[in-house]
Amino acid sequence: MSTSLQCFRPLLRTRLRSPNPKTSIAYLRFYSATEAFASKEIAELDQSSKLTDAKIELYPRLRHHDGIEEFRAAHFLKTFQQLTNGDTLEERDVSVNGRVTSLRSSGAKLLFIDVIQGGQKVQGLCDLARLSQAGINESEFRRFTHQIKRGDIYRIKGLAHKTARGQVSVLATQLPELLSPCLHDLPTRLEDRQSRIRNRHIDLLVNKQPTETLHLRSQLIKHLRQLLEDEEFTEVQTPVLASNAEGAIARPFQTAAAEFPDRHIALRIAPELWLKRLIIGGFDRVFEIGPCFRNEGMALWGDILKPRD
Repeated sequence: MSTSLQCFRPLLRTRLRSPNPKTSIAYLRFYSATEAFASKEIAELDQSSKLTDAKIELYPRLRHHDGIEEFRAAHFLKTFQQLTNGDTLEERDVSVNGRVTSLRSSGAKLLFIDVIQGGQKVQGLCDLARLSQAGINESEFRRFTHQIKRGDIYRIKGLAHKTARGQVSVLATQLPELLSPCLHDLPTRLEDRQSRIRNRHIDLLVNKQPTETLHLRSQLIKHLRQLLEDEEFTEVQTPVLASNAEGAIARPFQTAAAEFPDRHIALRIAPELWLKRLIIGGFDRVFEIGPCFRNEGMALWGDILKPRD
């Protein structure tokens, strides 16, 4: 990509001397956008080549090791919370997977790794004194500290440990295993509204509020569903596509099927009539949790729950 861009430089130099400012602006925009795209690809290839040169498999297969208990972050914190401060459980080998969110070093022989999984953060302790028992020398440890970066997904294997300050951690008995590298720099802050909208995955990684909102929505729907099921409602799923959009007064979205190009199909604007047909058909209590599509203005809230009794 970078080589192909070189051919535009002479053209840009000559065209930018043109008296027409619109032409100059158009070429500048094209070159800037293409250059930015190329720089991202170059950075990604550069990071991949570094890992490949270090003989590190970029995307290894997940393997289950005998004798090692695999924990999710929340379960790990709950299970070993009863440890006393400064205590290490030597007789149980554990492992925790997660995305690296922060790295802290204390000298050249101790590295603290914070990994997050499912919204729960677990600390990993990489102490060269402990790792040397597994045959890890200082040069290997130093190479690992230069290789690991924020955004990478790692598996930390070791022993359950509680620090002197009461933080449940994993005391690594071998170097953490790379499961998936992050080939782009992960920002520490993302506050611009447009950037957050265009990069929702980065927004979820960096900011807690959108993640907490999604968890809250999931819990609300779960409890609503349980409440209605306890009242002997039957959950159903009505058609999303139909020949006519019925049940409310709203402008529908129109589309067409490949098999029937001449037949217009509309996305539903309300499940009202379908639920009423089910009641007429013998279902006493029905409900549906699902989306409706109305080709109108934007709204923060919509009807996601339509019970019928």
